[in-house]
Amino acid sequence: MKSFLSIFCIGKICLCRAGLYAKNKNWIDTDDYFVNNPDSITTDGKFALLSAVWFWNHTGCYKIADKQTSNNANEIVKQITKKVNGGYNGLDERQKASKRIRFGSSNTANISNGIFRDF
Repeated sequence: MKSFLSIFCIGKICLCRAGLYAKNKNWIDTDDYFVNNPDSITTDGKFALLSAVWFWNHTGCYKIADKQTSNNANEIVKQITKKVNGGYNGLDERQKASKRIRFGSSNTANISNGIFRDF
């Protein structure tokens, strides 16, 4: 069994902090599944996705993202980046990517061109 400290960036969202990795194990079927099978998060798509959903909900990212408007998109991405990474490395690229996905371009007025246009 790997030590919690030897597990880095596992799953769709990195569960690289030992506390988060240990807590994620309680969200799935058994108390010790991820402790005994740490590679399952990288080899099983179901567990990779579930671990990302767990992280997103457990750390409050969903509540932050739900407050996004075209006027505060950069600030929301900044807050989520801090939750996920613990800092702001790559923030500018994330903000640009978020706008391309959400609005179809860096112009926040173009929401009808983004992937969420039907929502």
